[in-house]
Amino acid sequence: MSTCPLSFDMDYNENMIPVSLARARCNYNGHGKCLPVMTFIPVVRRLCTTDENEYEYKGLLESVAVGCTCIRPKSIS
Repeated sequence: MSTCPLSFDMDYNENMIPVSLARARCNYNGHGKCLPVMTFIPVVRRLCTTDENEYEYKGLLESVAVGCTCIRPKSIS
């Protein structure tokens, strides 16, 4: 078992390419505090324009949790 157990949720968005992203979710381990490890994934988003039935496609960086890490408070000497 990992010191920071995690699970993955699938995020679906039909206005994005890719249409699904796996996102890590940190589970409580009872001993310390777990925080997500973040990265940026390039995606293309379909955005509405002012004209009906027309879309604009824009490349963006989506912040995604890809794992979890355990942190401990600093000990004071």
